[in-house]
Amino acid sequence: FRHCLRGYYLLQANPEVKCSKCFAGYFCPDSINAYKCPQGTYSLEGSSSCNPCPIGSVNPEQGSPSFLSCKVCLKGNYAVEKEQRCATCPFGHYCPEDRMTKPI
Repeated sequence: FRHCLRGYYLLQANPEVKCSKCFAGYFCPDSINAYKCPQGTYSLEGSSSCNPCPIGSVNPEQGSPSFLSCKVCLKGNYAVEKEQRCATCPFGHYCPEDRMTKPI
């Protein structure tokens, strides 16, 4: 059985097949599998893990190939990380800046 470097995987479980670089939006932590990056993350080509979106930004999509997929929650809104969405600041609270993670 052939092993690949982290960030690469085998297209088939066949010793004759070469290792292939992991696609952007996926991560390849072992020689066998390529996994789609979960919500709130992204990865570049050849990644062995996914990168989290910057604080105060969200990404509701899986398999995102770039940090540009992470959307900044703008002033008047805040990031709801568990749901990967921007929410309007509730009445009686204040969200004075971009990238807020909770209302004041």
